[in-house]
Amino acid sequence: MAEPLGPQLEHEGSRVALGPGAFERFEMRLQRKRRIRRAGAYVVALSICVLGVVSVLVALRGKAETGPATPPSSSPESTGAVLLPGVYWTQPLTRSQLVATLRANGFGAPHHVTQFFKDLGPFSHTVRFGIQVQANGIWNQLQQLDDGRRAISWVGAYLATGPHEITALGYGCTMKYDISRYADHVVIQVLSEQGPSNPGLCGQRDLVAQTVIYDTAAFSRRS
Repeated sequence: MAEPLGPQLEHEGSRVALGPGAFERFEMRLQRKRRIRRAGAYVVALSICVLGVVSVLVALRGKAETGPATPPSSSPESTGAVLLPGVYWTQPLTRSQLVATLRANGFGAPHHVTQFFKDLGPFSHTVRFGIQVQANGIWNQLQQLDDGRRAISWVGAYLATGPHEITALGYGCTMKYDISRYADHVVIQVLSEQGPSNPGLCGQRDLVAQTVIYDTAAFSRRS
């Protein structure tokens, strides 16, 4: 059941003033950074494959064998280094923007669109999505509709599982997100969701909602 966040969050939306086009420029920079990072990962993977083939050929020719390299164990990342505690909000989003995200991610069928807006609640012009990241490991998912009321729509635990990855746990579901930070702004991309396919909890229906909430626009840290 949605619970009001209270007066503490009511003034947050006015604390940061961004210039025209700031979100668009920010998202373009981070998407470019993400493409560069992925390209680098492909190059590393290709190099590892080539080195593996060379090692096999050397062994077959009777050369001295060397033991396989042991990849260094990675220690868990500091959650604060991936996503700072605080309250984050998107800019106001229109219905057409949400539908565009649905279509871009393969959820453009009429039943997906209809179900998403039914789950979202009364909607006339815009909606803002938010997250409240607490230092104690709790993640609250927030939303604000046209009437100005803010509500908690989901609560779960979270932890960093990589240098750019957050895993959230709640209601038997496990969600993984890619996090790209730029100062106090973040771009969040849904990577996966696992768990029992309970109606309205885990499964494709919730994956559709998660994708729209997090993939549509960047989040700005308000406090």
